[in-house]
Amino acid sequence: MTHAPLLFVASVIVLLVAHGCRALRQSYLFSPRELSGRFDLLLGLAIGYVINAIVPFRLGELFRAGFVAKRQRLRFAYVLASVAAERLSDLVVIALVGLALASRSEALSRITLGSAGILLGAALSMAGVALL
Repeated sequence: MTHAPLLFVASVIVLLVAHGCRALRQSYLFSPRELSGRFDLLLGLAIGYVINAIVPFRLGELFRAGFVAKRQRLRFAYVLASVAAERLSDLVVIALVGLALASRSEALSRITLGSAGILLGAALSMAGVALL
């Protein structure tokens, strides 16, 4: 007996919850007066993912920012900065998880530590450029 349908449904549920959490996290980057609702953030995220799956160079992030800016009547640069901040936080968390894994496993330590260091360095560089 196969559990594929059950695993598929569980995967879809986890994915939807993750999307909701990402949209909620992005909403914290705006003032409560600026957003009329969080659904546009969720829809923009979904559209961005679809475009990223089809078009190279992560151009879906630009479409996501444009969609949210238009729907929420916000400046494009402001929304794009929130998307960049969200991606930067993703990079930092991935680097920290990598560092935690490297500290727990000798087999992974060299590879993971190097990769996590590069990611963390890139994240700090991006944050430094953003502050300029």
